[in-house]
Amino acid sequence: MFNLPWQKSRGSKSSPSTVLSELHVGSSVPTIPASKNRPNSSRSITTTCSSCGSSISLPPHLRSFLCSTCNTIKDLRSTSVRGGDLEPVSCALLEKWIETPHSLCKNLFDSFSSPTCLNASFHMFNVKLHSISTSHGLDLDEIDVFFQQVWSLGPEPQLAVLRGALKLLRRPRMLLDKPEKLRFLIILMAIPSLQNVSLLNRGLSEQMKEQKEGKRVRGPRVATPEFQERRRPSGDVPRGESEGRTKVGERKGGKNGVSDRAVLSQNKGNIPVGVPAPVRKPDGSFGVTGGGAAGRRESAGSAIPGVTGGSITSKERSRGESGSSPSSISPGESRPGYRGEPVSSGRRGGAGETPPNSASESRVSPPAELHDMPPANHVQSNSSNRCMGPPPPTSSIPYLSYCILSHLIGYQAHTGAELNKNIVNWYLRFSSDRFSLVVDMVNSFISSRLTYMYRHSSDGDDDEGVSGGVGSGGSSGGRVWSRDRGPAATPGSLPKVGPVSGLTRSSSKSRRSRKIRIYDYCNDWQITAAARFMSVLFNVNFVASYLPTSQFYNTMVDFVDVCGDFGAWQSRDGTNLNADMLCNGSLFGGTDTSPDATKFTFCAFPCLLSLGAKTSVLEYDAKKQMEFKAREAFFDSLSQRQHIEPYLKIKVKRESLLADSLSEIERNNGNYKKSLRVEFVGEPGIDVGGIRKEWFLLLKTALFNPARNLFVEDEESHYCWFNPGCKAQDGDLREYRLAGVITGLALYNSSMLDLPLPPVVFKKLLGCPVGLEDFTVVNPTVGRSLSQLLKFTESEVESLNLSYNVIIDSEGVKKSCDLISNGSHVSVTTRNRRDYVSRLVKFFLETSISTTFAEYKKGFHSVVGGNALSLFRPEELEALVKGSSEPLDIGTLKTVTRYQNFTTEDPESELVVRWFWKWAENLEEEKQKKLLRFITGSDRIPATGISNMNFKITFSGPDCDRFPVSHTCFNELCVYGYSSRQKFIDKIVMAMNESEGFGIR
Repeated sequence: MFNLPWQKSRGSKSSPSTVLSELHVGSSVPTIPASKNRPNSSRSITTTCSSCGSSISLPPHLRSFLCSTCNTIKDLRSTSVRGGDLEPVSCALLEKWIETPHSLCKNLFDSFSSPTCLNASFHMFNVKLHSISTSHGLDLDEIDVFFQQVWSLGPEPQLAVLRGALKLLRRPRMLLDKPEKLRFLIILMAIPSLQNVSLLNRGLSEQMKEQKEGKRVRGPRVATPEFQERRRPSGDVPRGESEGRTKVGERKGGKNGVSDRAVLSQNKGNIPVGVPAPVRKPDGSFGVTGGGAAGRRESAGSAIPGVTGGSITSKERSRGESGSSPSSISPGESRPGYRGEPVSSGRRGGAGETPPNSASESRVSPPAELHDMPPANHVQSNSSNRCMGPPPPTSSIPYLSYCILSHLIGYQAHTGAELNKNIVNWYLRFSSDRFSLVVDMVNSFISSRLTYMYRHSSDGDDDEGVSGGVGSGGSSGGRVWSRDRGPAATPGSLPKVGPVSGLTRSSSKSRRSRKIRIYDYCNDWQITAAARFMSVLFNVNFVASYLPTSQFYNTMVDFVDVCGDFGAWQSRDGTNLNADMLCNGSLFGGTDTSPDATKFTFCAFPCLLSLGAKTSVLEYDAKKQMEFKAREAFFDSLSQRQHIEPYLKIKVKRESLLADSLSEIERNNGNYKKSLRVEFVGEPGIDVGGIRKEWFLLLKTALFNPARNLFVEDEESHYCWFNPGCKAQDGDLREYRLAGVITGLALYNSSMLDLPLPPVVFKKLLGCPVGLEDFTVVNPTVGRSLSQLLKFTESEVESLNLSYNVIIDSEGVKKSCDLISNGSHVSVTTRNRRDYVSRLVKFFLETSISTTFAEYKKGFHSVVGGNALSLFRPEELEALVKGSSEPLDIGTLKTVTRYQNFTTEDPESELVVRWFWKWAENLEEEKQKKLLRFITGSDRIPATGISNMNFKITFSGPDCDRFPVSHTCFNELCVYGYSSRQKFIDKIVMAMNESEGFGIR
């Protein structure tokens, strides 16, 4: 922070032009000179916008400020709120308003623009207001009925509600520091037009169209002051210019013109913070209120003490409009502008511009409404966009709906930690259907912005320089960010958004290469707020389990360059994620998303990423590590003058698969990050993916063989669990570590491995808490018994004669284990039964297998770990390792199949192809899995679905007696032109059932 010229030594002198130049161009708000009455007045204050979360530095003693990013006003102190005498809104009150149609719209506007009125509306009288921390106390059904009735009355009442709501959201006129003050947010979330996807797209289109037409001015990177001409009768003496009159905001007899009052409290004209109020003089020039010989008198409403008053002539004003910078302002010169008629970049000094002294320019603008207020002259830290003009008043329902939803999302996303708990509790009272509507609403909002960015983002590879993109939301255009140059210029005009269906019109090659780059959205405050709010909703769903995790996926994020996003996320300062922190990271984003941190990334909010996007990130991260290991081996070979294998090579015999695999894994410890290559001794096959698939399957079968006693299978669930009675010997621990390494290698090398492990294993691998529900999945019989125990009466519990001990089977020998000290002598009662259940579950899932599972986890994380793994939820990680258990859909597989070497233009019309599909459709489910394993090496389809699977049928030649051949590395089936259908079926059935190994046997 720098000192202004008046804060230098008394001997130094600075001209007023230097003062204005340093004030406007500085990187932060300058310090106000200290006053004798206010020893701390020299310190600036830092606050955040409640809507967009922007961090803002302001002079002290202010009561409110206008955020130039989201165009909302935040009150720093309590203000008088209008509308306290209004009757709370209800359906009964609406019936009264309908009886007087001439005042219906006015009543709706007044009620919905008053936070006090809305917070007291739709109240459930059987719930006390002070219990708002645990229940919102709102009659949600009545709210729905109310909006349905209003929306049935036509567009005028709808506009009245929307305009009032937008006015309220642009300035709530109260400190949003208590839960009871946020009730209006829940009410406004039920507005029907906010749930219409097409309306949101049209609203965004209108917003961008206004930017294109220049109705809203996109300002330079550093804010410059704008002024409002006050309405007063001609010849009236401006306030503060009358002889002997003390100006508002100036202490009479004050030293050096330093004010003793908070400036904005005396600002009757809604003048921006820190801007002197200009008035028109009789000669037609503009001057700042105040004057005097010393040239230091403070203007009314000014937050900058000591700024010299002066005037600006019409000629000087014309020069200012033509693009002069703040540093070129002469002494006493200011840069005026008109409320509701801002100077746009397209009108500055252009041909045909109205002369400054014309009648049209001398007109006095009418008093502006709250949403027409120009932005404050403050410097916002870490904000890339400046909205230098007010949003024009509009009567469009889509535009108003879009703006309202953006502010509603922003307020709920940027509440403090304590208020965040209340918001979570509110949504926990929602029904699953209502909660689903909220999630879909936020997802639609994100999709609308990403759709627009997709249509207007750069194509192909990154281009240096300026590229079109949406920046910091609705109130201003975005600042483009170049990966090489950092912040760049503001993009030009952007076309309007269209339907999402239009995204598929381009060619497949263009779609694959076209991605939304990080510089298109990294500074977009609306996407940032929506992602933060979605993480709050995801936290609600984590507690209530309303919806599946997949419903939080945003399909438009698949069009984002997630690999570039992941790289930017990893490079953020302070990012040090690991698997143990995944639970909190997935729920709350895991990283700081404040404006003081680095730019927004989607990887900080993994709940929005689909499983396909996360898989792409994991494969990208694995590929980078493999390439790094290969380069490292190459340079080590040069330096050590000996050959160092760039791959992880495993060479085993089928007869001694487990022992050979264990020794090979231990020999290659530290090389797990290299690309895997498997070779079976005596088989000439070359591993391009298919041989390792079979190695994984054979090794899994050997490890989970009941004869090895490493895992115990439950008869009901058929899941295998770590044997709690297994003695922790070195040989057993090596095999558990091998099982973990095999799981990690399968995931790291993009191979599916159908492990018979329960979901709780993947929870434990990611450090998530486990409980009774997880235990019930592993052991349903005992789990249900424990659940019934929690419901039994006292006599029923006593009749069970339970104690704090459990009996386990250790290699055929029954062994008693106490859950607490001397637990066999402590009886279970209704008072301690919950503690008993908790300790029993913990013993089975954690304590009894602590040593063996630690080895399994150690082996897994020796291969896979880090930031890429932290993006996954346990159920997603399980699906990625095991693949999907859904039955094979032959119809979908047929649509993704490619054909090769067929002589006809339509390979599907070939007899052998038609025979194959007809035969495959009539197979039983188990035989279809066997066919899939024969062709792909695995009997599971990918977790992302069969539509993302590669499958190919190749014609190998005319009729012969050879069997069909599969290339599991490429998911390819090679067939011949057999003479009959029965001959084809016999050949392929024989190949499917009897084939084993690779190469010619």
